[in-house]
Amino acid sequence: MAAITTFDGIISRINAGYSAKNPIYWEQTAASVTPSGNLMPIHWGGLTMSMPALPTGVSQYFVTRINYLNSATGSFLIGRIQGMASFNNATNVFTDLNSMPTVTELGTSRTASSPIICTVLGATNSNAGSLTVTYVDQDGNTAEAAPSFTMPNSAPLGSSWWLPLNTADWGARDITNVTRSGGASHAGTIGFYGLIPIALMCVPATTLAMTEDLLTNEFNMVYLPGSGSMIGYWLGTTAAKTGIGDITIVGDST
Repeated sequence: MAAITTFDGIISRINAGYSAKNPIYWEQTAASVTPSGNLMPIHWGGLTMSMPALPTGVSQYFVTRINYLNSATGSFLIGRIQGMASFNNATNVFTDLNSMPTVTELGTSRTASSPIICTVLGATNSNAGSLTVTYVDQDGNTAEAAPSFTMPNSAPLGSSWWLPLNTADWGARDITNVTRSGGASHAGTIGFYGLIPIALMCVPATTLAMTEDLLTNEFNMVYLPGSGSMIGYWLGTTAAKTGIGDITIVGDST
């Protein structure tokens, strides 16, 4: 079967049983602490859902609808996350994970690139030090060293920020190394993630449940591979928030 390109094709796949609705839930109990000068503080919303194993006849999927209710007004960014690397600040150990995947958008296959989100996976100490990240940029240029940045001191779990990249770079395909300088009595772990955005949910009031219809609103189908997870990031640092909702996906074949 060819990849879905029409509404009739979507209906056919749903009728054949190749769709799923998955719950999402997250909570934030402490305000984010981010590097000084960070332009847009964000907070990890926690794992919303792991993509289900693809059944026979399905090689990719796309998101059709998101429902969401949040306990605070603001914006919530939802997308497919790709764990690219981690750095253990206590042991000074870099762990290489995955590069960005290949995605199909508007019928064109490409290697995805993404701004890199740094996320605190284990709270940092009061003198965390500075990191220099080496990456492969959006054009495939290797061994690019990003400007060194000072990690936030005493940052709680979930604190997140955009990795500063070199001039003219807007994203990366892979993280290849992380080195540390300065600091003392080091603690904490930093994860580095790429993100394929799916929707930006704007919550004008805590009493309103928001729905993003990705078919009738914007018929721009981004086919995603069947591995990885959906994630949510809260744009802002306000503490004590929670969100709940669901995501509907439809399976497809290339």
